[in-house]
Amino acid sequence: MVHSISGSNFYATADKVLQLNMELTITNSAVVYTLGLFDSSSPAYAVGANSIALSVVPGATSNNVTLYATGSSGAVVSTVTTTVMQSQLIGTHNYALQVDYIASTVSPVVRAYSNGVLLATLTFTANDGIHPQASGASQGTAVRPFVRGVSTTGSGASFALKRVNLYSYTPGALLSQLQASRAVNRGVFGQNILAGEEKYYYSMYGNGFWNPATMTYSSILVNKAKSELGTVTSLRYPGGGMACRFDFRKTIGPVSDRVDATDTDGSGNVTVKGKWSFGLDEFMSLCKTFGAEPMYTAPDVLLPAAQMPEHVANLVEYLNAPATAGNPWAVKRQTYTGANASGYGVRYFEMGNETYYLESEMNALTYSAYVRDGGWAMRAVDPSVQIGVVAKESGRELQNDWDATVLENTGSVVDFVILHIYQPFSSTGDKVYSDPIKVEKTAMAMGDYLEYQLKATHDTIDVLAGKRLPLAITEFNAQLVNKTVGVPTYRLSYALGMQMSDMLRVFLKPEYGVITANYWQMFSNSYGPLSYNLYATATASTTFREYPAYPVFKLWGQHFKGSTLLTTTVSGPQSSYPGYRGIAPAMGSTYQPEAYLGSMDLTATISSQIASINTDLAGAGTATATMNGDALQIVFNGYDSNRGGSLGNWPQIATHTYSSPGRYDYVLSYEARYVAGATSPSRPLWITAASEGDTTSNLTMDPIVNSSYQPFYGWYRSEVSSNQATVTLNILSGSTATTSVTFSGTLQVRNMVMDLYRQESLPAHSIISSTASLSSDGNTYYVIVANKSNYAVPTTLSFSGFTGSSAKYWQVNTPTTWKADLDTAVWTVSGSAFALTGGASAAYTFPPHSMTAIEVYK
Repeated sequence: MVHSISGSNFYATADKVLQLNMELTITNSAVVYTLGLFDSSSPAYAVGANSIALSVVPGATSNNVTLYATGSSGAVVSTVTTTVMQSQLIGTHNYALQVDYIASTVSPVVRAYSNGVLLATLTFTANDGIHPQASGASQGTAVRPFVRGVSTTGSGASFALKRVNLYSYTPGALLSQLQASRAVNRGVFGQNILAGEEKYYYSMYGNGFWNPATMTYSSILVNKAKSELGTVTSLRYPGGGMACRFDFRKTIGPVSDRVDATDTDGSGNVTVKGKWSFGLDEFMSLCKTFGAEPMYTAPDVLLPAAQMPEHVANLVEYLNAPATAGNPWAVKRQTYTGANASGYGVRYFEMGNETYYLESEMNALTYSAYVRDGGWAMRAVDPSVQIGVVAKESGRELQNDWDATVLENTGSVVDFVILHIYQPFSSTGDKVYSDPIKVEKTAMAMGDYLEYQLKATHDTIDVLAGKRLPLAITEFNAQLVNKTVGVPTYRLSYALGMQMSDMLRVFLKPEYGVITANYWQMFSNSYGPLSYNLYATATASTTFREYPAYPVFKLWGQHFKGSTLLTTTVSGPQSSYPGYRGIAPAMGSTYQPEAYLGSMDLTATISSQIASINTDLAGAGTATATMNGDALQIVFNGYDSNRGGSLGNWPQIATHTYSSPGRYDYVLSYEARYVAGATSPSRPLWITAASEGDTTSNLTMDPIVNSSYQPFYGWYRSEVSSNQATVTLNILSGSTATTSVTFSGTLQVRNMVMDLYRQESLPAHSIISSTASLSSDGNTYYVIVANKSNYAVPTTLSFSGFTGSSAKYWQVNTPTTWKADLDTAVWTVSGSAFALTGGASAAYTFPPHSMTAIEVYK
């Protein structure tokens, strides 16, 4: 390993020049040679026969943009028109994107122009998805083109151009101050504090941090967190899922005056649970105690949509505005707390929590409107607040319907993108629980995969949002939740502790633009590796039990204290990984990108399967499937909403078989609508897709709720080798009750296409990973090293530009990495001397699956 101090990292912000959400399909017996976006005021861009061109006139109030194709004689073959407002164009620059595609080749060429100057030329091999982006400088600007959905069929020329965007950006602009320095960003060592505990849907004890009798924090738990986990510099509140409907107004003021929290059981009986002893001001007091930056999760569906902007504006006023006559909520804050006349100065606000799970209450478009309107209302109170938008996925998966819609509609107003990373994702009953080796291998491969995933995330956000945005990872863990007695709880195991450590290593790298990362959830007995009584104030008599993952966090907290992050280079043995639950395989020595293999129109397949669809629909009421033109039409009349629960399966609407088995990625797209009848299903209909035999993962599309046709788009990675994919219609009650709820209505689905890709493969991952930092006075060098293998690894460490006189090390290990038995991870070394070679290097053999902290002193 070689550690060296690295220079600054600079990123560019981007403004969307032109966004087209329009589709043009050209079928021509002759070969089509060129697809292009052109500015009609620049004749030099004009092309002849066999072309597609776009006319844009800078300076006009709006442009009727016509995308057109010409055949070999130059005659127009097909056209489609949309309107582009002048605000979508930058100045008077004439931008052009030309895609030359010859049907007999597999490598289209992209050329990007600005004011007639060729900026860049690139070749790509995939015909759909996010392509490499050309960039260059011309008159102080650069162009980043994006083409999504260029595809061909057969040896002729049948093209579909689904989405084309152009972006302009100023080279050298900073993404944020984070990238401008190599300071250690301690915001990635964040935690979550819930406003409600598992046992209570309100908070009295603040996860053990708060004493409701004295209205002060528990010094026992605070001091334990400070001394063992380091400075907790980011605290997120109030959730979690409960943030969606959390009303700060119930949690402020004298406790005796606060609104009672209630619980309603399935029979409608209401029980008063108690007061919000640990409310908003108490949380802010805890942040002050830790010196932590608060991350506040604003509600999204607490009130009717029209009232939400005013509510979040009042929230910001309560937290940040000066207590003057014109700010009544701020006056309340000062009255209630007896201080804080100028406000708390909360900077970061998430606009909701995992709002995509609330599709029936707030879809992607209404959520986008809330982010825009709520964001502007909040900034009207405090212009300094930073607004975050919820993303459903990360990496290439951001191309789903929710994220594409939300990022395209909010990119101009938000300051950061919120990700929740739970990988690998599993649940009770999954076969992973019978294969601990798979758990261990996945945990060890996750760190290297995460680096590719975050890079792909930024590339995709660039395209969809129109600018580069920082990331807030406000929840991260592995979704290996299990409460079944006798089945290992892997999320608390040492292997998962090592995975979390590797994720912290990646989050620290400024090139990935992570402003905060909040582990889910140290102070919780469901997820947390630190076990204690959450439902009482922590005292000297509190019994703390540490699961094997906890000492890994403790190692970081106590022995990674530098202020300057150093670039770490690792070379050495690697390990192959077969891939699991969306985590790409890692094999060989080079990165193998995803490769487009072809597009499958499923219309004919659906038509041929009408009889089997009707067979599948039988047994739960009246439903009839037919082809209405090119659309699948299913008319429901008194059909059972709980069809899945009553019959145990769902109707298959398309099954496609392809030439050879393999592990593939799929992109499924279609248009659908649902026209409700006299009664509605208890839960909207939705479509899923999966490879034959894949029981561990599938593609779940957004619910079909609109009466007019809406586009749907989703991505899916198969976990098994198969040559067949099945598309299924899901009909299921919104509750676990088996009582039938019948409904009537008409579902129509058309233009269903499945694109097939060879899965990407990463290089085999390094079995040694490391992070290094330097103290503010330059006298101490801090190193964290993980050996992610089951054998000892002899290693040489070199400290570039630093010569030490002595060193010490600390080490954590466990006999078995995947077990979650209490107290099995132990400190095998605690502050022993670490031998240096000449002061600037060291040779050491790291034991199997060990975590080591080294401190080198001048």
